[in-house]
Amino acid sequence: MLQLFIWLLIAFYIALGVVLIVKGAVIAQAMYDLAQKLSQMRYGWLIIIGIMSASSFVICIQRHAPSPVPWMI
Repeated sequence: MLQLFIWLLIAFYIALGVVLIVKGAVIAQAMYDLAQKLSQMRYGWLIIIGIMSASSFVICIQRHAPSPVPWMI
């Protein structure tokens, strides 16, 4: 069962890498267009700051959360 999980995880990471390599420019352009639309809105700057703050807060929580496995830091 563990071996199957490891192989599925490897396949997932390979597929994710392929998608990011093949469609990376499309994803980046979509994010740029969205940011331009938000910046033109009345309180778009506030929305952008909120998104950046929320994503930074999530990363901060994940880094300071106790690891379920002691040797994983």
